[in-house]
Amino acid sequence: MTVIELLKDLGVFTILIAALGWLAREIGKHLLNKNIKIHELELNQQLVKFKSELELIAQKQNKLHDKRLDVIHEFYGLLSDFYINLDNLTRWKNVTGKSDEDIEKDKLDDAKRTYESGHKFSIFYEKNKLYFSTDTCLKIEGINKILRECQYDLTIQYQWMNISVDMQMTQFEKARKKIRTKVPELKLELESNFRKIIGVE
Repeated sequence: MTVIELLKDLGVFTILIAALGWLAREIGKHLLNKNIKIHELELNQQLVKFKSELELIAQKQNKLHDKRLDVIHEFYGLLSDFYINLDNLTRWKNVTGKSDEDIEKDKLDDAKRTYESGHKFSIFYEKNKLYFSTDTCLKIEGINKILRECQYDLTIQYQWMNISVDMQMTQFEKARKKIRTKVPELKLELESNFRKIIGVE
């Protein structure tokens, strides 16, 4: 075997090894690139799915917040009506030119108005309390309890016949004190809670 033959044999072998090495690298690169592209496609699909889910959650949260704003708006209006009607019952009315019968009719009408506004307030709360936190519900129930007690005290003469004037005055003063002191404190707490919800602090 001559040197030329040997070089030829070695060259072909070397070329074959180099070619196999190059081919293995290229196949590896191709497979790696293919895996990266597949992985990239999967990640993009997951990202699109997560974005869609986040958008859906955001839409639900926005709808819930809008509904809560509507509920708070209507609820606070009903609470205010009930409170104003009760407060109106505690005001001395200086009436001139009216008969005793007309004055009593006006008082009864005021008492009926208070009952109706209290009833609307309570019904609305029961139907919508899921929109309020537990803490807010406790505040609402606390203020409702006091308002109902005041309503009873201010209208006791319409609920029980032959109540003495002294008892009427005692109940009246008790209710008047709560409406002028305790109820405004509770309303302020509730208003503060509502302001946090609607974001106007």
